[in-house]
Amino acid sequence: EAGVAEALYLRHYSGDVKLFMAYGGAQLTPAQRERLGAAGIGWNEAPVEAMRREGEQVVVVHAGRETRCQALYCALGVNVHSQIAESLGASLDETGYVVVDARHACDVPGLYAAGDVTMGLNQISVALGGAAIAASAMHRALPPAWPAPAGA
Repeated sequence: EAGVAEALYLRHYSGDVKLFMAYGGAQLTPAQRERLGAAGIGWNEAPVEAMRREGEQVVVVHAGRETRCQALYCALGVNVHSQIAESLGASLDETGYVVVDARHACDVPGLYAAGDVTMGLNQISVALGGAAIAASAMHRALPPAWPAPAGA
């Protein structure tokens, strides 16, 4: 399902999208085939055997056949590794992502999370942005580094 969702997303940017299966045993459901077909996305359920670059093209080998592509976008799925946050008492959503607020704070005081353990696009730029927000929130939560004036 993750691959189907990624292919449908990429269809907004290209009129020529094909979905290849990275692993053996993966089969599309009739509903997934219908969604891909309606979007004009081709697919091949035979697992990818090899890939190579030939000039400006990427050649994908599957079931002994070759398909030439201008670009290749790999989406292998995500296993959320949120065990540390969970062991500290942080709440997780139904898919295992750490639940955070707008400043990336968890429901455990002093605990923040950013990157692929929080719901998002699972992209480096998004992780960096979340980390910057969390770092700023942590900094603001710290007491000042200088002594308070007498009588304050």
